Amino acid sequence: MLFRVQLITFLFIGFTSVVYAQFYNGTKMDFGKNRVQFSDYLWSHYKYEHFNIYFYEDGKHLADYAARSAQLQLKELEFQFEYQFKGKIQFVIYNTQNQSRESNIGNYPDEDLNPGGFARIIGDKVFLFFDGDHQHFDRQIRNGVAQILLDNIIFGDGTDEFKNEALINFPDWFYNGLTAYLTEKWSVEIEGEVKSHFQSGKFGKFNWLRGREAVLAGRSVWYYIADFYGEEAVSNVLYMSKISRSYSDGILFVLGKSVDNLLQDWEGYFQSRFMLDNQSKTNPEKNNVFKRPYKSRDYQRPKLNKSGSHLALVTHKLSQHKVYVYDIQKKKKKCVLKIGHKIDLPPDHSFPVLAWHPSGDLLTVFFEQKGKMIWMTYNTKTHEKTTSKLFQLEKILEANYASNGKKIALSAVVKGKTDIYILDVLSRFQEQITNDFYDDRDPIFLNQDSKIIFSSNRINDTMRVDGNMNYVYPHNYDLFQYNYSAKKSYKFQYQVLLRLSSTTHANEHSPYSMGLNTYHYLSDQNGVNNLWSGKIDSAVTHVDTTIHYRYFAQVQPMSNYNSNILWHHSNGKDWVRIFRPIDRNRIHISSIVNKPLEVQSTTDFMNFLNSDPVDSTPKIRSMDNVKILTVDSIKNRMIKDPDFLFTDYYIFRDEMDKQFNDSVIEVVKQSSNTAFQPLKINGFPTSDSLAPRAKQRNYELSFRTAEVSLDVDNRFLNPVYQRFSGGASYPMPGMNGFMKYSIIDLLEDHLITGGFRISDFYSHEFFLSYANRKKRLDKQILLYRSTHTDLDDISNVEKNIIYEGVYRLDYPFSIVDRISASISVRYDQRIPLSKNINLLKTPISHQFWPTARVSYVFDNTRSLGVNLLTGLRCKLFTEFYQEVPVVENRMLTFGADIRTYKKIYKSLIWANRFAGGSSIGTQRLMFYMGGVDSWVLPKFNQKLEPSKLMHGNYAFQTLATNMRGFIQNARNGSSFIAVNSEIRWPVLKFLFSRPFSSDFLNNLQCVGFADVGTAWSGSSPFSEDNSLNQQTLVIGEEARTGEIRLKTNKEPIIGGGGFGIRSSIFGYFVRADWAWGIEDGIPQERQFYLSLTADF
Repeated sequence: MLFRVQLITFLFIGFTSVVYAQFYNGTKMDFGKNRVQFSDYLWSHYKYEHFNIYFYEDGKHLADYAARSAQLQLKELEFQFEYQFKGKIQFVIYNTQNQSRESNIGNYPDEDLNPGGFARIIGDKVFLFFDGDHQHFDRQIRNGVAQILLDNIIFGDGTDEFKNEALINFPDWFYNGLTAYLTEKWSVEIEGEVKSHFQSGKFGKFNWLRGREAVLAGRSVWYYIADFYGEEAVSNVLYMSKISRSYSDGILFVLGKSVDNLLQDWEGYFQSRFMLDNQSKTNPEKNNVFKRPYKSRDYQRPKLNKSGSHLALVTHKLSQHKVYVYDIQKKKKKCVLKIGHKIDLPPDHSFPVLAWHPSGDLLTVFFEQKGKMIWMTYNTKTHEKTTSKLFQLEKILEANYASNGKKIALSAVVKGKTDIYILDVLSRFQEQITNDFYDDRDPIFLNQDSKIIFSSNRINDTMRVDGNMNYVYPHNYDLFQYNYSAKKSYKFQYQVLLRLSSTTHANEHSPYSMGLNTYHYLSDQNGVNNLWSGKIDSAVTHVDTTIHYRYFAQVQPMSNYNSNILWHHSNGKDWVRIFRPIDRNRIHISSIVNKPLEVQSTTDFMNFLNSDPVDSTPKIRSMDNVKILTVDSIKNRMIKDPDFLFTDYYIFRDEMDKQFNDSVIEVVKQSSNTAFQPLKINGFPTSDSLAPRAKQRNYELSFRTAEVSLDVDNRFLNPVYQRFSGGASYPMPGMNGFMKYSIIDLLEDHLITGGFRISDFYSHEFFLSYANRKKRLDKQILLYRSTHTDLDDISNVEKNIIYEGVYRLDYPFSIVDRISASISVRYDQRIPLSKNINLLKTPISHQFWPTARVSYVFDNTRSLGVNLLTGLRCKLFTEFYQEVPVVENRMLTFGADIRTYKKIYKSLIWANRFAGGSSIGTQRLMFYMGGVDSWVLPKFNQKLEPSKLMHGNYAFQTLATNMRGFIQNARNGSSFIAVNSEIRWPVLKFLFSRPFSSDFLNNLQCVGFADVGTAWSGSSPFSEDNSLNQQTLVIGEEARTGEIRLKTNKEPIIGGGGFGIRSSIFGYFVRADWAWGIEDGIPQERQFYLSLTADF
């Protein structure tokens, strides 16, 4: 950390900032997160008919599995929607989630800066990683396939189709909820989360839901639709929503109900269901270990030491993980490890992994950092920490010590397989216990370390059978026992395992030793994760020369909670468990009471699974209607009525010429009394066959379209400082269109972008950029040309041409901060136009400005909606300009832009900004303060003269915004400071608990703001030498026989305040502000601003 600070300080003092960086044109800054590459991967791929699979070292098993699973998922979803996918899906597989964060896929740094008209070619990539559980891996595959299939159904299946959010825009709960429902319709875990959200009242404010909560609510809505109206209603609602371009109309046409009525029925359906389920169950204990656990954190992996004096657990908040050690007697907790940042990234709940040494004083923590597995030990007495790297294992999922403390039982991932290992603490030797494609989890030692109990989805208790084949296996987990004492050497040996449980729809997991042949574990056999007890017993089978025994497990339920036990642990005396019955965790510790329950009631969902409704439902065969129609008759109807859709066959206008060459169509349509298709919960499809054989090929660099941006605004494409105009004006490009086109390789390591703007016959811009982001040090080359003709100055009409070449380097320290450096050469050409005879004699001027820039960026903000952020972002920069060959002409600029966003309540945001900049040297930078950024009809104050410089001249000029209540050039100088504060209130979204179908209404915001600032030249704004305090009156007008200098003593600091409205219109974020300025303590006339920009 000290080295980082020293490096930043050195570069900040010595050099300067970066492209798209400084106050080139108001408030626009290149903030954003980073992708940090710690390793260099060698990529390969498989080619199949409907998809390609890309993977790297040690990922071959995952690629083989994904090939078979993807084929099964695609066939099932195609059948459900009666749609044949014609494209090709690109699966990109990372071995771990931590490694997947190094990927550049989806890293478009300027996407949030584009105010509207954003269009991206429909993606065909599915991003996968393996967390040690093939069920989660299947879930990712199915989610990606479902999302691409829905995109093709809604937006078209051609490679030239555009996904434009301004044309079809479904809310998160509708679209992402449907994707989640198709991924996994329902499960015990999903039902537990939905129940928790209903009981906490979170679903009561439907319009406030965002992110994961919106997806969860949407999934439950689609589940209700399928259960109450039948499975066919899901696809019908989707198709009708596509046709009408409105999800509310689609729901109304198919279900006959408005969205509000549907949500009321959905809420009543689940409330009554959960009320019945809870009647015969007990509530979790209310007394917490912590007085008030934070509701925004997930508490996981609790571990009690042997004596019960300390509790260790893991907390997750967004993507930040912490490990706490809690002294139960002193009631004090200490954070012993913190990893990650509080930003919007999919959290990785697979680590840190905790294990107490039997001594009770040493806590072992396994976690992943910078692509490596780290082993940390914390001493509770001395508070010392020791860390070391652990090799050969890609990921550790669970860990438990042996009773003597010399060995650790691990569930770990190696080459895409999750197996059981025994780690020798002293030698670090890793002894493999299982070696197959089943997922083996939660290992513990039993009976003085002679046995190992673990949870697995294996279908056979003989280790040699089936597991050597990379099939798509069922995902239900059972408990098995391995005889560790019978293992004769460190080499892997096959055994016949003892099956301790065998349930059809339930999962048994998280066992803990409770003594000789006794263990406790969690099971969802009754539809809720509850505690069960198991005891291994034996019976005589037969007697010959010896007595033969049959071993089995006797199991009994120990709890009947109405809320899932999410995590638990026992040291043999005390039992700790974590619930989340409402909006915050409950962590409870109690002594173990070995009192089995006689009856454990079952939930409605588990009864539904056990009853197998698919087979018990009678199949009603409906009569079919057959129609013979001509293609010409359909085309004629479409010509007469542009909105006509042939619903018998779902034929669209643009599909007529593509699909039908014959003149006659035979249409088979089911009659209106079609049989009701009940909801089916089949789980993931399985297969006992391998993926088709495919040749492994090396990854070859090829490019495809990444982004097409057709936009209208008044910004420069590549903002640079303008040449100083003498204080007469600040030329803007005006409202005009520009186009930007990007191509990218599959892994998105190489990005080529080009664009142009043609505003009129006198001004235009072109740029071309190449970025290489494969390594940790990102490289970029930019070429830029602009032509601008200043027609405002009648006496001197010039054409200004700028050429610039930039080479830029970005080095990320972490995902939230980076340092950037660049060198560039700028060539300015000023051509006087032949307006009169004097201009013909004026020579063309040429200037060359080599430049160096350095900047530091920090950004940990999170998005709560359009123009709604929380967190902190800042930028510190400096830059050095040197004219060639005029050595004495040089300029050094430096500045900062710091922005904080605080959530007051729900989506009500308080945003603040501090910005300041200055320039020194023989050449200076002129700051014009006043107005707003991207002002549609800017006004410039020509009465205020440029601030006089004691030494040097002005070479460039730029804007210093925001200063609402004034027009541009209310203050000017070579330095400025501005403070902006806003309250952003999304009115309708805040007041109403139901969503709107209109983007304008959903994103409508009322804003109250205040701005304070000043610009000056000299040592301070209050200096008498500041030109603001002096006014020159010329005597004799053009003859200029003399002049009078007046000291005005004006207040240099100005301020303004007012209110504004913001919202999205046709995909553009539009701002309207009414402001009143205050100068010298006197309120000024109201100013109105219309602008196209987000944030400040």
